[in-house]
Amino acid sequence: MSRITFVHGFNDGDAGADNIDKLAPYAIEKGYLPDTHSMDYGWRGLLGVRFLNNKTAKKLVESYQEGDILVGYSNGCDIIARAIEIGLPVKQVIFIHPALDASWEPPRNTTVETIMVYYSQHDKTTWLSSMLWFHRWGKMGTIGPMSRSSVFKYHNDNCNHFNWATKQPELYLSTLPDAFNEED
Repeated sequence: MSRITFVHGFNDGDAGADNIDKLAPYAIEKGYLPDTHSMDYGWRGLLGVRFLNNKTAKKLVESYQEGDILVGYSNGCDIIARAIEIGLPVKQVIFIHPALDASWEPPRNTTVETIMVYYSQHDKTTWLSSMLWFHRWGKMGTIGPMSRSSVFKYHNDNCNHFNWATKQPELYLSTLPDAFNEED
């Protein structure tokens, strides 16, 4: 069975239970095995983001299984981006309101085929994050990716940074094909 690994945002004391982990039932409905725990990195303030995201990205590379799909929210997108940069062989990624510089794109030699980006002009949080000096965060969650690379697909969900998981959670995995394994 194909696995979807969820990577939550920063400053998240419940490890994604109140946001990204709400997508697990939709993953199951589509035939995927949701992994809501292997990438729980706990609460992380700004210094933790600055100094620990690389370590968490390496952990993601180590725990990756062929065929996994990665879904990141906010800072989780930065962690996934870092993992891709160090060689994560993932093909399909979903970014939900990424706290990531809008000009970021995967390296040319990557295996990534699709990065679906959900963003919104109502996301003031990622817009503000772009004002942090010497930081990788940016406003991709507010304006979408600036790169016109064919790897990016994007959709304006008209949600703010915090209400997307309750407003329309079924949307975020809707682009994935059903993954029912004939052997199950």
